[in-house]
Amino acid sequence: MKVLQLFAFLLLATLSFTACDDAVEPEEELLPNLGDEIALKIGGVTQFNETDISLAFMRVKEDSRCPDGVECFWEGQGTIQLEVTDIESTVIELTTRAGHPEMASDTLAGYVYTLLELAPYPKEGEEIQAEDYEIKLKVEEL
Repeated sequence: MKVLQLFAFLLLATLSFTACDDAVEPEEELLPNLGDEIALKIGGVTQFNETDISLAFMRVKEDSRCPDGVECFWEGQGTIQLEVTDIESTVIELTTRAGHPEMASDTLAGYVYTLLELAPYPKEGEEIQAEDYEIKLKVEEL
């Protein structure tokens, strides 16, 4: 009887460890690929499949975009800072400004980083809190 209980215990333990090993694999599959559109909140970090690149959305350096409901002399712009880590860490700035798509991209170590969107868009009379910001961006190999 004790041999049967020991066998059952070992079988359950083996199955439990196997199930734990399988649970790790899907997380690796969730990493974005180069060229995918990704979203990050301030403080958010992501890595990419098959590269050593990681990105961290550090902060919104400037948000002078003309709020909805306001008539402005200048359309304004939004500038964000990203920390790009490969072999070493580098901070890059990307800017969204109407009519100037070149300001939304930067090239570093064979990759192009492009800011697609800075959200939310300002509204008249409403202040945006830092934790509410989210960016959409794309990283592509040259």
